[in-house]
Amino acid sequence: MKNKNKKLLSDFSKYCVKNPNQRFFQALRNWMNVNFILVNNNLEIPTFTEDLQDTFYWETKNGKEK
Repeated sequence: MKNKNKKLLSDFSKYCVKNPNQRFFQALRNWMNVNFILVNNNLEIPTFTEDLQDTFYWETKNGKEK
């Protein structure tokens, strides 16, 4: 079975090698050429914009302490 993510992962990995000073989510955002990568873990709120978090400064996969 062919891995559909192989090219994307390879392209992003190359970007990270060329930009080693960027944090993971900062690099992902810049590589994707988007202004924000927002997350929300609270599904209980009908209008969830209050709980949106920008991942730009995250240094771990979920933005929490290591």
